[in-house]
Amino acid sequence: MGKVKSWMMDCEEQVFDMITVAMVNECDHVTELYKKIDAQLPDYFPGDIITSVCDCVWEEYWTAKL
Repeated sequence: MGKVKSWMMDCEEQVFDMITVAMVNECDHVTELYKKIDAQLPDYFPGDIITSVCDCVWEEYWTAKL
């Protein structure tokens, strides 16, 4: 695996580890979750990783609630 791919996977894992059920439950819209996570991460962190991971967790959470 290349270094970039490995770094991207590490970034995804960091975002997954940061998101809690309570955090998702507090948000009325997924964009609020983006902002919460983005505020906790360094500026160099890729925004597309934040949105893709948040979208995934958001869908899982709300699908389970239905």
